[in-house]
Amino acid sequence: LHDALPILLDYKSYDKDISYFYKKLLELLNSLNTVNNDKKDFKKIISDSVAINKELMDKIREAQIERYGLQREKIVSYSTTPSRAILVVGSNIRELENVLEKVSDTDIDVYTHDDMILAHTFPAFEKYKNLKGQYGQGIENCLLDFSTFPGPIVLTAHSLYNVENLYRGRLYTTDM
Repeated sequence: LHDALPILLDYKSYDKDISYFYKKLLELLNSLNTVNNDKKDFKKIISDSVAINKELMDKIREAQIERYGLQREKIVSYSTTPSRAILVVGSNIRELENVLEKVSDTDIDVYTHDDMILAHTFPAFEKYKNLKGQYGQGIENCLLDFSTFPGPIVLTAHSLYNVENLYRGRLYTTDM
């Protein structure tokens, strides 16, 4: 349930109606109030949580395909070039798209990190010449990756990173 809201908001970023999933999540949370410490109750809540999560993830996948096309295998560069650059971190591909639109007529390179590597596999992102590659290895190495990246770092909305106190002045977000 902890990750449900960010996933729900990611779905909404594709201009999709979230009311059905919002209601399901509220019902699920409310069911926690009626648990009688019975294993069957807990198993049902877990099962319902998994089902809602799967349904929501399937809907996000459909929205991504609708907007960006079918994913395909792609070789992604892990090397950087000496130039001005932005690192986009998180899972909200719509936010990456917004950054790429803003820098499309500039000489600023854009690199992805962690789950954002998926954007490279969508055909719609091939039009962005500023999208250069992937930087770093993933969330488990984010401290090293962020400290060595030579530019600003954008955490996409709903990212669950808790490193903002380590990178004051270089870490930005579109989230509150």
